[in-house]
Amino acid sequence: MLAEGAAWAKSDPDVEYFWDVAWHNWAWGPFYVFFVPLAFPDGQRDRQRDAYLGNAKFNAPDSPFRHVFEFFKEANDSGWIPERSWTRQWEPDMEGSYIGGKSVMMLHGPWPWDKMQANDPSVAQTGMPGFPPAEGQDPWVQGAFSPDVDRGYFIRTGNENTPYWPQTQLAWNWFFSPEAVPLRAQAEGRAVTYELDEPLDLLSPQYQEVVSQVGTPDGLWSDVVWEQSLTGDVAAGPYLKEGAKGVLDWASNNNNQYWGDYLTDKITLQEVLDLLQSNWDESYEGLPA
Repeated sequence: MLAEGAAWAKSDPDVEYFWDVAWHNWAWGPFYVFFVPLAFPDGQRDRQRDAYLGNAKFNAPDSPFRHVFEFFKEANDSGWIPERSWTRQWEPDMEGSYIGGKSVMMLHGPWPWDKMQANDPSVAQTGMPGFPPAEGQDPWVQGAFSPDVDRGYFIRTGNENTPYWPQTQLAWNWFFSPEAVPLRAQAEGRAVTYELDEPLDLLSPQYQEVVSQVGTPDGLWSDVVWEQSLTGDVAAGPYLKEGAKGVLDWASNNNNQYWGDYLTDKITLQEVLDLLQSNWDESYEGLPA
């Protein structure tokens, strides 16, 4: 699909790209790196967690993380994605191209759907789950991020000793209440993780076209399975050293360097995986034996 789509886009002067890609340090970090391997039998989350928990090596020959780098290398070398995509800006270049009708698809969250409809209310959009299964992988696995401290699902320890603890509890409880959850789900086009007393009828186009169709009987994507178990970084989170850069070193945007070097053949896949292993060695301590 990507090869044929890219060839079609090059033949049409009104189209810039079939699949548009640009740089975002988080997207090229935990999003791509944790989700693309789910398309492969040996790339599932249990194997990813093993590496983060020290039970396997990031740079082993069968590392589950090799898949994401191999996939984007093939996409880059085959011309399926824009040239030097890691130098393009996420919103003005990639989102702008899509919203302007100059590209066909992105690997993205729900927000551009609303942006595109705001730009042209008559536009029709559809979508699909990410990461179709590679040969030997069954079923099609659609990943979702697991709850963790940094996404606001928990109150950090220590707040209970502050004078504003009652207000913290009140605000947190409201944020996850049956009153607030539908509002957040509507705004973001996301599914909720528990049942509400009143049926939730989300109007978000991404929810209607994709999310509600995944893993539901008679849905368009009824055979796709949600994967919501702990990601490796969350499982190993309690053992991360204070101030450590972590395996992917994405928060500092340093992952742009090794992605760019790898896609331009300045370093090999093994050197990338060796770097990830070295980052892990520096970043974690006290893991259980």
